[in-house]
Amino acid sequence: MASGSILLVYLGVSLAVIQLRRKQGMPTAGQFCIPGGPLVPIPSSLFVIWLLAQMTASEALGLGGMLVFALGLYFARYVYQRRGSKRASEAN
Repeated sequence: MASGSILLVYLGVSLAVIQLRRKQGMPTAGQFCIPGGPLVPIPSSLFVIWLLAQMTASEALGLGGMLVFALGLYFARYVYQRRGSKRASEAN
């Protein structure tokens, strides 16, 4: 499960590079620039997906359960904070 979660982080970083380059364009002078442009994150994303596909069923279930739990915590925190900000604005 630990290796699967690290692979998901790597996948997120690879996909984020593609999205950032699409939104912000190529980096300017002084900013970090990946040599090869999109030729690095696209194959790395495909490789990570291939590695994730090699997981056993029990590993995939554990990783999926962890993701569902983490997303549940994330949305619970979001709802809790949103209710708190509504109460604060109603008090004013």
